[in-house]
Amino acid sequence: MMRTTLASLSLATIILSGCVARTPDTNEIGVYANWFTGVSKNVVNPGQTQFLPPLITDWYTFSNTNQTLEMTAETGKGDRKGKDDLEFKTRDGNDVGVDVTVLYKIDTQRAPHILAKVAQSDQEIKDKIVRPMARAIPRDCLNNLTSEEIYTDKKFKASSCAKDELNKAFAPLGLICVDVTLADHRFHPAYQKAINDKKVFDQQVNTNRSATDSAKREWEANLEKTRGDVDQRIASENGKAEQMKLEADAYYFARQKEAEAILAEKSANALGIKKLNQAMAGSGGKTRVKLKIADALMGKRIVVLPAGEGGASINKLDVNALIENIVAREAYTTQQ
Repeated sequence: MMRTTLASLSLATIILSGCVARTPDTNEIGVYANWFTGVSKNVVNPGQTQFLPPLITDWYTFSNTNQTLEMTAETGKGDRKGKDDLEFKTRDGNDVGVDVTVLYKIDTQRAPHILAKVAQSDQEIKDKIVRPMARAIPRDCLNNLTSEEIYTDKKFKASSCAKDELNKAFAPLGLICVDVTLADHRFHPAYQKAINDKKVFDQQVNTNRSATDSAKREWEANLEKTRGDVDQRIASENGKAEQMKLEADAYYFARQKEAEAILAEKSANALGIKKLNQAMAGSGGKTRVKLKIADALMGKRIVVLPAGEGGASINKLDVNALIENIVAREAYTTQQ
């Protein structure tokens, strides 16, 4: 019994004296497994040193940074050399290929679980877990799209759907989906040509519509300018007509007042003459006329010429008759 115990202690001493130091790099974590006790629950963080006995202990490392799985149709690019894009069928029956990039990482606290149940390396995680799921789950989300919806924001909603569904699938495995990017897509060549032709046609329609709208706006602008010019011309002519009307009214008013003044003056003169005629028609008028004649004859030389045969007879001057003739002539002249 004593010999067995001593032998065991000796073996332990030999093993411990030959321990190997393990230190993960900056971008990785370490997990180890003992042949007898299995996978350790202890996670060795970057820069931390762990002493492990050789022969009976296995050492594993996993990246603690984001990992990328790129599936693309472009040869020489992505995780596979050949055409590796994700193909799916739209809801309306068209076959479409799309470039997909999945960004993922491990849950570092669950690294022992990953080592024991999932995979023993980063490459094994990518090839056996991430890639199969990244080709199946996003396809299910994309299959709900129609051909037209691929050109809308529903394509980005499909990438969000793929991320959520991948996280549901990754969670039990100790993985985390960081993002899913749906990049370039391509239809069957014949259908793609039809789409391109439709785009060209739609673009031409939009160009023609824009030209029509531009011409319409220009026509409306010219119409408004013409209306403004016409309204301005009408206002100007109305102003001139109103000014001419005011001038005509002023001229008419002035001539009317002038005519009224002339009529009043002539009426006054006529009334004066009428009154004078009435006054002269009486005895006082005759007397006044005679006095005027007398004043006119005063100082004048009166010659009596002979009349009759041989000039021997002498006619007497009838002064009264002369005065009557003069008065009659004066009255007639005044009436004229």
